[in-house]
Amino acid sequence: MCGGYRATVAMESRGSMGTTNRTVPASVPPRAPGLSQRHGSIATGVGAALLIFITAMLLWPQFRAAGWVQDEALLLVYPQQIMRGAVPQRDFQSLYGPGTYWLLVLVYHVTHLTVTVERSVGLGYRLSIVLAMFLTSRRWGLIPAMLSGLIAALAFPQLGLGAYAWLGALADAMGEFC
Repeated sequence: MCGGYRATVAMESRGSMGTTNRTVPASVPPRAPGLSQRHGSIATGVGAALLIFITAMLLWPQFRAAGWVQDEALLLVYPQQIMRGAVPQRDFQSLYGPGTYWLLVLVYHVTHLTVTVERSVGLGYRLSIVLAMFLTSRRWGLIPAMLSGLIAALAFPQLGLGAYAWLGALADAMGEFC
């Protein structure tokens, strides 16, 4: 019986006058993680690491590429003004909400204010999205999960590496599905 418990239950059949006996599975006590479950978690870890590596290699040339000048300038200047005490929408006009800059303010406070640091935050957003795509589709198997992560990774080189707020919001929203 493959280690499972079975119980015989008398069930009334709809078409006849009598009852029939059927063997149905009873509740099976939970087992410790088996070999296949451990291999699944190892495969998930290796797949996630491989996707992160592929995404980073695809986006690495973007650190030296020319970005969208106005957008990346806003991601440098506005957090700098906030660090000096200015308030968005009161002290300077911003087309984005005030929450856009707070993560950058924190990162600039810990490190220093450069384009490389700003693009590193953008890389973190993109890696989070690729990882969320992978983990969300992992329930259908390793190959569909790898393909969905790879498709997400291939979409990013055209966007550059700016730390745009919508990518951070997308990474956060997709993290809820994992």
